[in-house]
Amino acid sequence: MKSMKKAVKTRRDPDMLDEYDFSGGMRGKYVNRVADGSIVNTINAEKDSVVEPAAIRAWAEGRTIFIELTDGRIIGFPTKRFRILKKATVDQLKEVTLRLDGFALRWETLDEDITVSGVVAGNFQLPYKTTSGSKRGSKKAKLRSTRLARR
Repeated sequence: MKSMKKAVKTRRDPDMLDEYDFSGGMRGKYVNRVADGSIVNTINAEKDSVVEPAAIRAWAEGRTIFIELTDGRIIGFPTKRFRILKKATVDQLKEVTLRLDGFALRWETLDEDITVSGVVAGNFQLPYKTTSGSKRGSKKAKLRSTRLARR
């Protein structure tokens, strides 16, 4: 015996472009893959979208912290650019871990968190300073920086 269900005809909006008509699509096509933890690749349709950088690895070498990003770049920064890291021991610096799926660096014993995007953008707490024994720059430049420091 045949089913007595009526076929439901949906009325299509005449202004809708064909590429936006998903009426023939399958609902929940990837739901099972997501549920079992499989990776589902998605395509970002917006060309000008900004993707926040994330790290896959972080480590310390001496007084420099390095992060390897998901796009393959490796970025290093001196610890003297952050107040708490500047005062930390080399052993404390080595305790760096990744948090928030690679979007932040964490030092538990120092109670310090730094965002990966901030490091990539060059947003540091302290300005870059050359070593005190450096003989770089002219006398005029040194005199100017001394005057600015007094203000």
